[in-house]
Amino acid sequence: THTVIPAKAGIQEGDGEKTTNPLSPWERARVRVKNQQEAPMTTMTKTKSKTYDLGPLTQIPLGEGRRMKIGHVPVAVFRPRDGGVFATQALCPHRAGPLSDGIIGGGQLHCPLHAYRFDIATGEPLGNECKALKTYPVAVTDDDRIHITLKTRARTGDGK
Repeated sequence: THTVIPAKAGIQEGDGEKTTNPLSPWERARVRVKNQQEAPMTTMTKTKSKTYDLGPLTQIPLGEGRRMKIGHVPVAVFRPRDGGVFATQALCPHRAGPLSDGIIGGGQLHCPLHAYRFDIATGEPLGNECKALKTYPVAVTDDDRIHITLKTRARTGDGK
């Protein structure tokens, strides 16, 4: 339901008598903003995925991580000693510590600034109240190249 606010503030005409709008200018503005927030969007976004080649697996030594930038998205890519390749957001949500400089092992990533721990595969915090890390799907090809998949949003028009 939307609240209808007359276009003219103050005195309104109705049934031959003049009345005063009971809402102050600030209240009318707040209602207009609320109506805009509740209104359906006219443009829709569509999520697409794109895969990027990050280069050879050997560029990340076992047990380490590297910061890489894919377009405008900074990511941290890790190669734990027990195998696999993982990718997360580049900075810790706690205090923006550079996660690629963190310690990895036992399926965990430790932030280098405050030792906050995260599950390296899911990004979930371990033993702290921090937000979960954003993680990205990573694969190693048959010729040992790292591929990462990022989701992008594209506008599709007016939603019709």
